[in-house]
Amino acid sequence: MFTRSVKAVSLKRGNAAAVVPTRENVLSGVYPLSRIFYYYLGRAPQGDLLKFVQWILSPSGQRSVAKAGFFPAK
Repeated sequence: MFTRSVKAVSLKRGNAAAVVPTRENVLSGVYPLSRIFYYYLGRAPQGDLLKFVQWILSPSGQRSVAKAGFFPAK
């Protein structure tokens, strides 16, 4: 996994206190460095792609997302 070499760091702007990248700070926008990951599909998913989308949004898929170091969607 490429996230093993990533280190979360606190960030600050000017004289403000440093902000820790907690789930709450990222989701509220207080932590200034984050991005949302989107899947764009050209049409309604079918077959294996549908299975993947269903899995990634399932409890098992969301656990895998969190284990990889990302904040789950649900």
